[in-house]
Amino acid sequence: QYDEKTNYPVITLVLHFDYKNHWEGPKTLLDSMTVPEELKPYVNDYRMNLFEIAWLRDDQVKKFKSDFRIVADYFTQMRKNKDYVPSKATIKHVDAVLKLLAVFTGDHRYEDIITEYHEGRIEEVTNMCEVIDAWMAEGRTEGIKEGEAKAVYSLLQKGRISLEDASEELNIPVTEIE
Repeated sequence: QYDEKTNYPVITLVLHFDYKNHWEGPKTLLDSMTVPEELKPYVNDYRMNLFEIAWLRDDQVKKFKSDFRIVADYFTQMRKNKDYVPSKATIKHVDAVLKLLAVFTGDHRYEDIITEYHEGRIEEVTNMCEVIDAWMAEGRTEGIKEGEAKAVYSLLQKGRISLEDASEELNIPVTEIE
């Protein structure tokens, strides 16, 4: 902006995503450091523009027009209900939203959904309902595999199938089964 005729302000925003606790840190520059009283008149006390996303009211969340509305909705629901009921709102920037949710929730299944989509294992992801559906399908698949493995192990323990047959059925080496 140095050479521009019109300068624009730079605004710093702090987005706090914790849905269990309010922000407890300092909210001004002077609150974040120790300054002797005689120097305080000379120190600019900048205020933090803090937004506690999970603590927004429903009417505030509804004012968002971008994909951020979906993110804010997730965190407010988690704070209020300890659960998330997905929205059918269309996600315009799927990668960005799911990566943001992965980072701020610590749940890397969001990144797994992106990978599965890009690898063609998931047809389409346009809203959070489809994200949750993909998780459920993955869980069902894992559950079926686990159930099949337990059945094979049970048959093996009862002597109804051989170690080699169990190895072939489970697609794992005999040494691992042993």
